[in-house]
Amino acid sequence: MEKEKKEEEVVETTKKEEKPEKKKRHIIVRIFDIILWIVLFAWMSICVLDYFNVANEREPKYCIKKEIIEYEDGTVDVCRGAGYIVYLHKRDSIKGFEFIPFWAENK
Repeated sequence: MEKEKKEEEVVETTKKEEKPEKKKRHIIVRIFDIILWIVLFAWMSICVLDYFNVANEREPKYCIKKEIIEYEDGTVDVCRGAGYIVYLHKRDSIKGFEFIPFWAENK
């Protein structure tokens, strides 16, 4: 009888000790989850804002890397963003913007 009580006490004390650790893990996971959602929302906002700029025939604002490709009849400005590529065609044969995802074929 006494052994069972001691074993129950040991089990209860270990359960009490585990709860604060679980709370710490839970808080850390929650903070990580919130940060992940904020980053995802910011990235989606940047992509949508640049898409609407290109749809209204304005240059994108959030370019990571810009380059210019020259052809005989003009140039093409390439803007690489976070997950997309924007082509601004300034050629005799083609004029205008093109917004494509990064995995699409390069032209």
